[in-house]
Amino acid sequence: GTTGPITMATAGTLVGVTGCAGFIAGHLVARLLERGYRVVGTTRSAETAKYLLDLPHAHERLKIVEADLLQQGDFDGVFDGCEGVFHTASPFYLRPGDKDDLILPARDGSLNVYRACAAVPSIKRVVTTSSFATIIFGHDHTTDRTPYTEQESNTKSTPTTPIEAYRVSKCAAEDAGRAFVDETRPGFDLVTIHPTFVVGPWLPGYRRPNESSVIFTPILHGAPVPVGGFGLVDVRDVADAHIQAYETPAARGRYMLASHSLYWTDVVNIIIKPLQAQPPVPFDEIAARHVPPVEDAVPYKPYFDCSRARTELGWAPQYTPEQTLAAQFASLAEAGLLAAP
Repeated sequence: GTTGPITMATAGTLVGVTGCAGFIAGHLVARLLERGYRVVGTTRSAETAKYLLDLPHAHERLKIVEADLLQQGDFDGVFDGCEGVFHTASPFYLRPGDKDDLILPARDGSLNVYRACAAVPSIKRVVTTSSFATIIFGHDHTTDRTPYTEQESNTKSTPTTPIEAYRVSKCAAEDAGRAFVDETRPGFDLVTIHPTFVVGPWLPGYRRPNESSVIFTPILHGAPVPVGGFGLVDVRDVADAHIQAYETPAARGRYMLASHSLYWTDVVNIIIKPLQAQPPVPFDEIAARHVPPVEDAVPYKPYFDCSRARTELGWAPQYTPEQTLAAQFASLAEAGLLAAP
């Protein structure tokens, strides 16, 4: 990892992680335990978080508590004794048909967590997993190569499709969190992390497909390759950034995370073609090869200026796109999710 050596300050410190069973949160819990923290993780269903109990040090230092973001009072007392909280949870819906199914829970769920944190005087910082979704459309990257920065905000999304409703929900949650801190002046400050497309290996026992599985598998089986591109960041690098945002006293505001900008055709060259080869190329060999990137296709891929995270947090992503994508596809293969849809 990129974070520094364990210090006495972190050894034994108690922190909370909401939504601990999630893709990013699981890696965050693993990294926290590795660094000597004690962790109280919350999840809607303890069953989904059981895989975390197999992590090194989990038996001594991880406690899992059931709490529903949308149940007023579910978080009361859960974070007692914590010095920081990582709020990664996003509400889960069976039918995001009505836009309020997504947007109100994202906002109200976050406020529930922040109110619970405000009641615990020992909590000095909350680090929340937001998303690049709250920054996108700050300019039109398909025609403009200007890199995105944290100064931009998504004011364009309206809840017309599931992905747009998700973007609106992330914006609503971020705005509500900042307003809560500004108006109530709790004992903690709020730092938000805004990753682009988060990809990488699943922890052993994780079985809840992350978005990338849904997006990559159809392309493997001949679905049209999307035009344009996207920002990629490895889930392990995202977990490190959360910890750095907690451990860096001067951290403040928003931190966007993208380690690479790729065209969708790059993904095809790096991963899809080798997997379609007869016989398929082994994943470790895919990770070792270097495929020249596609340059300047139109519409342009987005570009990102992540210098805030790099300079203020010391964030230094460790993984190449080949390594990240090969790790993701290896996890999907192991879970049987590369079969034709």
